[in-house]
Amino acid sequence: MRLLASLKSLHAMTDGKRRLYAAIAGSVTRGELRVLDDARHSTVTTDRPNAVIQAIRDLVAKVSR
Repeated sequence: MRLLASLKSLHAMTDGKRRLYAAIAGSVTRGELRVLDDARHSTVTTDRPNAVIQAIRDLVAKVSR
């Protein structure tokens, strides 16, 4: 995307995506948005595997209560 859009446009797109994802998470019971600035959407499992595992553990803990 960096080759196709200006930095300003990329920031605007990122901000829009975060607002969208926050709205989606907020529309679901117990929904939660976790932003990992150092991980990409398509490779989050390899960029931040511990964060993914923790999110799964947190979800299991929530539904187990």
